This record gives sequence, C-alpha cells and structure tokens, in this order.
Amino acid sequence: MWSPEINYPLSVTSFTHIQWSALQKAYNGIFLSNIGIARTNSHDIIFGPYLYNGFNISELLVRQSTCHLQYLLSYLCASDNVGALLTSTTPITGTVATKKR
Repeated sequence: MWSPEINYPLSVTSFTHIQWSALQKAYNGIFLSNIGIARTNSHDIIFGPYLYNGFNISELLVRQSTCHLQYLLSYLCASDNVGALLTSTTPITGTVATKKR
C-alpha cells in the first residue's frame, strides 16, 4: 500500500493546501478505483469517519500537520540540545496573559 511511502517524509515537508490537493487528486483516482470506490463520491464520504459511514481515508494535509506536531513535541520532550533550544525560544510558558487595569 502507498501509505508508508507517503507518511515517512511528512514530518519534513511543507506543502501548501493547493499542492496537497494536486497530489491527492493524482493518487485518489487510482487508489480509490483499486479498492472499488468511485472517485466521484462526495469528499465527506471518502474522508469521513466510519462512525458516519465514511471510508475514513485521512487527508494528506491533516497527516502532514499531525506529523509536524508529533515531531515538535518529541523534540520539546527530549532532554537534548534541540529540545532545550526549542523550549527556550518558544512562547509556550504555561502562564496566562492578563490585561492590565
């Protein structure tokens, strides 16, 4: 299946929504017809969850964003130089900004 080959480089890619749409159109027609699904089905049916009778195929843009977050969090949790640098430079401090009166 194509999924491992596409998922592997997602953490280091920065494709835009338009670029992902073009890539997804290219493989969706072939992929969906190989598993017996008409590519003319609604976007909601193809990418919707099983709970709502969708096919639960995740969009590549969502996968890329998820991989970016996982990659960032793994570095933030690491106790190495990269984790320390990210921790010191990110505005995530855990404090809530309050409005001065």
